[in-house]
Amino acid sequence: MKNQSFLLSTTILAVVNILIKVLGFIYRIILVRLIGAEGLGLFELISPITMLVFTMVGSGVPIAIIRLITQSIANNKKYESIKIVEYTSLIMFFVSLLLSIILFLGAPFIANSILRDERLLIPLYIFAPAIIFPSLAAILRGYFYGIKNVIPPALSQFLEQVARIFMVFALLSILYPFKEDKAIIISMVAVVFSEFIGLLLLIYFFKINKKNSLVNSRTEKLPFLSTMGKFSTIALPITLSRVVNSLLRVATSIIIPSRLMVSGLDNPTALSKYGEINGMAIPLLFLPYTLTSALVMNLIPRISEAIERKNFTILNLYADKAFHLVFFIALPLSGIFYAYSNEIFSILYASSNGLYLAQLSMATLFLCIYQISASILQGIGKQMISTIVYVLGMSLQLILNYILVALPKYQITGYILSYLLTNFLISIVNFILVLYFAKVKINYKKWILLPGLSCLLALLFSKFSLKYLLLNFNENIAFFITILIIGITYFACLLISGNIKSLFNKFG
Repeated sequence: MKNQSFLLSTTILAVVNILIKVLGFIYRIILVRLIGAEGLGLFELISPITMLVFTMVGSGVPIAIIRLITQSIANNKKYESIKIVEYTSLIMFFVSLLLSIILFLGAPFIANSILRDERLLIPLYIFAPAIIFPSLAAILRGYFYGIKNVIPPALSQFLEQVARIFMVFALLSILYPFKEDKAIIISMVAVVFSEFIGLLLLIYFFKINKKNSLVNSRTEKLPFLSTMGKFSTIALPITLSRVVNSLLRVATSIIIPSRLMVSGLDNPTALSKYGEINGMAIPLLFLPYTLTSALVMNLIPRISEAIERKNFTILNLYADKAFHLVFFIALPLSGIFYAYSNEIFSILYASSNGLYLAQLSMATLFLCIYQISASILQGIGKQMISTIVYVLGMSLQLILNYILVALPKYQITGYILSYLLTNFLISIVNFILVLYFAKVKINYKKWILLPGLSCLLALLFSKFSLKYLLLNFNENIAFFITILIIGITYFACLLISGNIKSLFNKFG
C-alpha cells in the first residue's frame, strides 16, 4: 500500500473522524434520552476509569511507534519497522495482562469505595479482561501512521463505532425495558465488542503489509533492549500526561458531585448538573478534534521525518500550516457555541438551556491550540517539557475545583472557571514553547485576524438572517439554514481575503 500525501491522508482521516463523531453523538443522544441526566451522571462515573485504562495502554504508544517507524523508514530499514511492532506488542501484552488482573481484583474497591456505586461493579468486571484489545490496536495504528498509510486505522476506528452502536441496539431490543444499571452493562459490553472487532481488522491489514515489506528487505538484527529504551523514552512522558488527565477526570467525577453537595445541593441535583456539563456540554467542545486529530496523526510522522533528515524548512512549513488550520477551524466553532448554545442544546438534548456550553465555548480554541502544540513538541522530541506543563496545569485545575465548587457563590460555575483558566494557561505555554523550539514565527494576520473578523461577520449576519428565517420555518430548519449561512459567509470572507489560498499553498 502506498503512503498518501499530507493533504490526502488528512482529508481521509478527517472525513472518517466526522462520520465517527456523528455516530458517537447519535450513541450519546440515545443514552441521554433513555436514561436521563441522572443516569448519564452514573455513566460519567465509570467513563474516567475506562478512559484511564485506555490511556495507560494506548496514549503514548502510537506516537512512540510513529517516531520509531518514521526513523526506520527514513533510513530505508523496513525490516526494523516490523520488528519494532513485534517487540512492542510483546511488552504491551504483559503490561495489559497486569492491568487486567489489577482492575479485576480491585473492581469491588473501585465501585464501592471510590465511585461509591455498587451498580458499576459488573461493568468493571466485563471491561477488565478486554484491556489487551486497545493495547495492541494502539501499536498497529502507530505503525500505519508511521508508514503514512491512514486507511487501515481509519477503517478500524469507523468499524469500531459501527459495531458499538449495533451491539447496543441489539441488546436494547432484547433486554428492553431496563434500568440505569442495565444500560451501563450494555454499553460496556458494546465497548469490549467494538474494540475486538477493530483490532481484528488492523491485524488483517498488518499481515498483508508485513508480507509486502519483507520482500527484498535487509534482515539486520535489531537490539531488543535499546529499542525498548527508545520506545519508553518517548511513550512514558506522553502517557504520563494523558494518565494525569484521566486521573483528573476520575478525581473530578468524585470531587464535583460531593463538593456541590457541600455547597448546598442534594445528590440528584449535583449528579444532574455534573451530567449536563461533562456529558452534554464538554463533549461538544471537542468537535474540532474530528479534524485536528486527523491533522495531528499526519503531522507527527512528517515532523519526525523532518527532524531525522534535519530539514527545518519542512518542519516550519508544517507547523505554520497546522496553526493556521487550528484557528481556521476552532474560531468559528467557538463562536457558534457561544451564539447558538440554546439552539444546539434544544436540538441535541431537548433542553433549551445551553448556558454551560456558552460559558465554555472559548475552551474549544484553547483545547485545539494545546493539541497541535503538544503534537509538534512530541514530534521534535520535546515531549517531557510538554508533559511537565500539562501536569502542573491539571494539578491547578484540581485545586481550583476543590475550592471553588464548594462555595455557594460559585457551585458549578467554579468548575467552568477552573476549566477555562487552566486550559488557557496550558495552551498558551505550549504554543510559546513551539514558537521557541521549532523557530516558528507567529502570523497574526493569517492565523488570527482574518479568521477572527470573518467569523464575527458571519455570526452577525446569521443573527439577522435567523430572525427572518423564524418567520417562515420551524426552529430546527431555521437553525440548520443559519449554520449553512455562517459557513458560506465565513468561507466567502476568507476566500476574498486570500486566506484560504494561503492555507493550501505549498500543502503537500
